Amino acid sequence: MGVVIDIAKSYRRPKEVFGRRIACDDRTGFATLILGCFLMFVSRLPYAMRSSVEREIPFNAEVSAAMFITVFAMPLVIYLFAGGLGLLIRIFGLRFLGRSLRNSVIWAFLVTAPFGLLYGLVQGFIGPGVQTQAVGLVCFLVFVFFVSTGIKETIQQEQKIDV
Repeated sequence: MGVVIDIAKSYRRPKEVFGRRIACDDRTGFATLILGCFLMFVSRLPYAMRSSVEREIPFNAEVSAAMFITVFAMPLVIYLFAGGLGLLIRIFGLRFLGRSLRNSVIWAFLVTAPFGLLYGLVQGFIGPGVQTQAVGLVCFLVFVFFVSTGIKETIQQEQKIDV
């Protein structure tokens, strides 16, 4: 099924989509991560333009910094976040498959991308303020919701394998 359709379905029936998406292989998971990072890069462009005008920094420098952060550093942060969650889950004594947990975090990141795009627009057009913070908070809460849904689905799938 298409990625855009699955993103839309994730908001209506997240367990169904997560159950299907966390079973994918590493190449598909990495491609999903790069797509999410590219969308986050696009979301940074309005703020980069605003920042280059306000602070008189060349637009190329702002875009280069945004590209480095979102396309090169963000995958490492996502992988470290998934690894940290895996350690936390093991501390609580639950067994899980690392790839499934990593894919659920990656899918949660991609599903949150539409809110990231909205955050970038608000940050670029309105600027810093209460509105930007509110949209950022909503974006964070949506990410936390989808990560928790992915963790629950991963644990449920692991329990089915054990039985």
